[in-house]
Amino acid sequence: MMNKQPPSLVDALAEQNPVLFATYKKTEEVAINHWYPGMSQSNGSVNSYPHVQGIINQLSLVIYHPQCAITLTDVELYLLLTSILLHDIGKVKQAKDHGKESRNIIREQWAVLKIENEQMQQIIQNICYLHDRKKKEFEQVYQTLPADEYIDRYGKVRPRLLGA
Repeated sequence: MMNKQPPSLVDALAEQNPVLFATYKKTEEVAINHWYPGMSQSNGSVNSYPHVQGIINQLSLVIYHPQCAITLTDVELYLLLTSILLHDIGKVKQAKDHGKESRNIIREQWAVLKIENEQMQQIIQNICYLHDRKKKEFEQVYQTLPADEYIDRYGKVRPRLLGA
């Protein structure tokens, strides 16, 4: 019997919500064409679209593993995928604290980045900020994320889960 490949988070978003998928693809296009070319390689980490795809592939394996009890809604998929896509854009400023810079860029340019709305950009920027925090600071910032938040037109999301 052949092992079936688990679905991709991107494919799941396309199936569950074509509108949010289209928005994600617009953000992806902006990131690939305008942000990724300005990022350099640092500390052995490749800051590129293949890096993002690798993260998405690994997370797809985890989320769709038969023993995983987490089910993401369409809007949570969008928030998570967009956060993965944008988590390193702060590196274009060659900043030591690229998570903070990523957060600032998203906060200032969320419309240019084609993020669905301001409320969603706040969640995305905070997830991006978390990704390079040291343990003590991560715990402090993580606790500021709401466990549940209501997004107009989409319902409840779990920012703290997505930030983990």
